Amino acid sequence: MPSPLSSGSAKCGLIINGGENDAYKADTNFVDVVIQNSRLRLAINMKFADVIDPKGICKDITGVGKWGNGDVEVGLDSLDMLDDVMVVIEQAFRLQDVE
Repeated sequence: MPSPLSSGSAKCGLIINGGENDAYKADTNFVDVVIQNSRLRLAINMKFADVIDPKGICKDITGVGKWGNGDVEVGLDSLDMLDDVMVVIEQAFRLQDVE
């Protein structure tokens, strides 16, 4: 099944925050992206307790001063991680339909 984030049917837009920070939004932001020297730092807009993370790539940032939305942080260090990161991003995207 194709990803709703890559298909033309998804209502998803890039919100430019300026500089090196971007956010992806459908009804609300579901991921914030910060471009760093050697990786992308992603803030996933969902509660850490709700994320399904079989690879253990997510970090709980609940109650921590943070730069994005949500309680989940993921670092994308290499293209090898992309599929695993997209699984987490799609969870936040799909939660917008539920809430």
